[in-house]
Amino acid sequence: MQHPKAGDKNTNENIGISLVSIVSKHKAYVNEPIIYTLKIISYKPIANIVLDDIKSSDAIIEKMGDPKQSNQTLGGMNAHVIEIRYAVTALRPGKVTIAPAIMHGELQVIAAQPRRPQRFGIFNDMFMDNMVELKPFSLQSDTITINAQPAVIAGKNWLPLQSLTLTEKYDGIQNAKVGETITRKVKITAKGAFAKQLSSAKDFMDQDQVKTYANKPVFSDNFSEGSGTVVGTREEEYSLVPQQAGTITLPAVKITWYNLQTKKSETSILPEKIINVAPGIAGATPNVTIDYSNEAPQEVSDPSIPAQVKPASVYIVLGIVGGVLLTVMLVILFLIGKKAIRKRNRKLRFKPKKQKAQEIEITSVLNLRNYILQYAIKHWQAPKGIALNRLADNLTNNNYIYDMPLYSELCEDINVTLYGSATVELDVLIGKWDEFKSTVIKNKKSNRTAAANEDYTSLNPT
Repeated sequence: MQHPKAGDKNTNENIGISLVSIVSKHKAYVNEPIIYTLKIISYKPIANIVLDDIKSSDAIIEKMGDPKQSNQTLGGMNAHVIEIRYAVTALRPGKVTIAPAIMHGELQVIAAQPRRPQRFGIFNDMFMDNMVELKPFSLQSDTITINAQPAVIAGKNWLPLQSLTLTEKYDGIQNAKVGETITRKVKITAKGAFAKQLSSAKDFMDQDQVKTYANKPVFSDNFSEGSGTVVGTREEEYSLVPQQAGTITLPAVKITWYNLQTKKSETSILPEKIINVAPGIAGATPNVTIDYSNEAPQEVSDPSIPAQVKPASVYIVLGIVGGVLLTVMLVILFLIGKKAIRKRNRKLRFKPKKQKAQEIEITSVLNLRNYILQYAIKHWQAPKGIALNRLADNLTNNNYIYDMPLYSELCEDINVTLYGSATVELDVLIGKWDEFKSTVIKNKKSNRTAAANEDYTSLNPT
């Protein structure tokens, strides 16, 4: 079968499937993320979707969350829609080109049946009618061009946003004392930027009368359906330790950003905080960090005890003896456990069930692929339309024992041959299939029930 090439559009084979690319805006500033959405619209059953990464040499492209799937009515017809979102951030001013997204997959169609001799009677209908054929296809979206504008304000902290808010929270501020910790939490939320693009509040924490210790910041990014953009949140936590009693003023936090709504530069501010610090415990001194790393450990001896029987020496000897005994016990337990495992493994071994020779002649890799799926439907309780990458789950859910590594190797070889640049000989693939089939055995003792089959598989290779 001649496979469609990547880039084929609107061919007869691909009627009923489309790949659409949409951007939230075609004009944006440098460092301003825009949302790039890919829509896979299918009016027919498809399986084993492989979507190549979109690329651009002039922008950073990051995937936003998991694909979103829904059933919709479009043009009076039922369609299954898969949406994948990306954030595209231009690195430099000028035209930014986003290469087309390329999608491979398989369309489920009823296989055309050749004329067959009637000497087998009803057996023809039992084994050949209503067979589903998986037909490979390939599509690509349009090329997208974005006009990236330069920064309006010079400086390394250029930050174009729809909005920015600052909030803070204190713990231990009401009864602040010298040497006791006050926790200050600062939350920065920006609509229109990733969390790691936001400036830190650390530069505003310095105060001569307070020692400040910063914890590791927490970053989170989400997509806002309402604004159609990225919402980044940066959360920082600081431990503040007052070093003297009295009134202490903590500096204000100020972050400057560019408002895309008003086209003006703005500064969000957390006002300065005045705290009253009470004296610490009587006689206690403020926290002072002392480095003991260069000091030699002190030796304390009791002159009433002879040197040869000092307690330290006794402890060392007892420790060595105890260590030796513990090691011997661990070795014994290890040998006993190893023997038990070998005994158990011998009980779990089973001989592969011999299978009959191939029921039909296999003439191509795609032919082998379809035969495997039909065999699974007939012999292993697989539902019609199952994809090869879901076969292992089906076997597990229907209480079969099988060779998982061999199954993975078979799937990978078939996928590489159908979609990749490498080729695995058909005879080798048939041999692996026969070997894998012989390992599949029904486990009658398992009580697990079969999981429901999904109509659409996840976005990954076969």
